[in-house]
Amino acid sequence: MLVRIYRSRGVGSVELVKVVEECVMYLSDGSLRKCLVEYRKDPLTGLWCRINVERAFREHRPDIEEIRKNIEEVIKRTESDCPFCASRFRERTPRFYFLKESVLSRGAVVLVPNMFPFGKFHSIAILDPGRHYRPPWDLHEVILDLLALCQEYFEKIIRVDSGQKYCYINMNFLFPAGSSAVHPHAQIVTARRPTNVHGVILRRAERYYRKTGRLLLLDYVDTEVSIGARHVLTKGRFVVYAPFAPHVNYEFHIVDIERGDFQNLSLCDIKILARILCNIISAVSLRFGQYSFNFSIYSALPSSRYSRYSTLLVRVGFRKEPYANYVNDIGFMELLHGEHVVVTYPEEYARSVRLTMTLG
Repeated sequence: MLVRIYRSRGVGSVELVKVVEECVMYLSDGSLRKCLVEYRKDPLTGLWCRINVERAFREHRPDIEEIRKNIEEVIKRTESDCPFCASRFRERTPRFYFLKESVLSRGAVVLVPNMFPFGKFHSIAILDPGRHYRPPWDLHEVILDLLALCQEYFEKIIRVDSGQKYCYINMNFLFPAGSSAVHPHAQIVTARRPTNVHGVILRRAERYYRKTGRLLLLDYVDTEVSIGARHVLTKGRFVVYAPFAPHVNYEFHIVDIERGDFQNLSLCDIKILARILCNIISAVSLRFGQYSFNFSIYSALPSSRYSRYSTLLVRVGFRKEPYANYVNDIGFMELLHGEHVVVTYPEEYARSVRLTMTLG
């Protein structure tokens, strides 16, 4: 069985490692079939993903009409009792007790505490109580309001509890992404310690800095830009690329190359970031028929011990199509082994999105 190991030196001490293994199987007609599996090591986390090359390049065209029909059915079924819609959210959602304001709002976005929090400061941002559902290509206005409102919210939280050192803005869009509500909303979290994945990235970045005096994430960004195959665009202080070893299908990263945290972004920066994020979501949904997605914005605040080694990171990835008989795409390999099985090829989907995505 053929196994090849490829190592590519990037900027600084970044190394891209890929193992290619040939798999052989007997088909029912007695013939042999060979396929290649790529194991790729993520330079940021050290985790490996697996890509079946043939499957990644296999043409997959979701039934868009069937997807829209399924979404419309869910919209009709849930709209009459949605806790985030304008006629109900004031009665169905809690209020802040530690702020002067009972709720926070900006534009069409309303921020309230989470009814079932997973942390001391865990809030829900309702993206427009007046609209039960927005398609993924119609989110720019509310994402912009969301990011600006979160910056105000984080500032208030830090005044209340200066021990909060990490802030996260997260979104599960539709049920394949883990959302319990069709109504678009975001989960806003601050924490005294980083989440598991963020912690892995930060600790590896600290070790890298102590060894090289350089920032791991920025060296990796420069590596992707210099290679070019996965680099999508550079706009202002942000670079967009598809990662070498994605953790989820159609994954993209947005990195602040000016070594900033979320709180030091200007309103102009936030506008650019919102535009980039929404253009990725729109491009992938329109080009590949992917309607369901997750994104997370990771930021270590200046009070964090890791702030000197880090910069703002955004990760967005897409999930299975929302069919009626849906099978979640988190399986045993990811859940129990921590190895991410990916069925999309980053160089190929980065090329497609680079051609599709526009910044108006």
